[in-house]
Amino acid sequence: MEKLEINELRNEIKEQLHIDIEKYKNEDVLLKFTELLLFPNYILKLLICPVIIAVIGFIIGFFILDLSIIKLIIYILFGPLLFSLTAILFGILLILRKIKKDVLHIINYSFDILKQAISDLNQIKTDTSFKNLNQSVDLLFKGIMQLVTIPMITKAVNKKLIIGSKTINYLIEKILNLLIEKLDFSKINLKESYSFSETLNSFSKIIDSYSIKLEKLISVVLKKINIPVLILLTLISSILIIFLFSMNP
Repeated sequence: MEKLEINELRNEIKEQLHIDIEKYKNEDVLLKFTELLLFPNYILKLLICPVIIAVIGFIIGFFILDLSIIKLIIYILFGPLLFSLTAILFGILLILRKIKKDVLHIINYSFDILKQAISDLNQIKTDTSFKNLNQSVDLLFKGIMQLVTIPMITKAVNKKLIIGSKTINYLIEKILNLLIEKLDFSKINLKESYSFSETLNSFSKIIDSYSIKLEKLISVVLKKINIPVLILLTLISSILIIFLFSMNP
């Protein structure tokens, strides 16, 4: 989300629900997210190893390819770009296949924060009508994800990673935004016989049921991101192969 949209979301939550979403964004939350992230244990291996292999492959090309002066210049100009792009895309593909557990932990902890926010909403007892209560919970969820989870995850990633933090933050934010679209609390049908408090308590049970389905949902979202990365990798690697063959007819 853009900065303006985030500010509008923050103000909307304050005006409609009288909840300051920023209070859930503290050092304890940052510490928890930092502890939950497992990918720093494997990220460098998955991202750097393909790059190292690509560099070695590029160097070997000088010895096995029949390069004239002109071809040598072309190889030096375009070879590093094609080799590095192929390696980075392959590394991203490997990361996407391993990052599922991290995303699962992130969403489950975000659900815990949401349940706390629902509890606070129950204590505040605003004039929020029963008819739009599910929209209010959906608004809370989006607020927690955009104003707490994503900024805290960004900080945690920057804290844990020196190299590749921007790439990982982009991937995680993309995955989380797709999950936000899938997890729509506004479409939940509520029982009219429930009181305000009973309805809010029922949302906690609904959140728990969502947690059970999360793994499958995350797999669907990751597959959605995997496809364009795989297509791009296939395209770039094909160009690289054609490029290498053209260097050595």
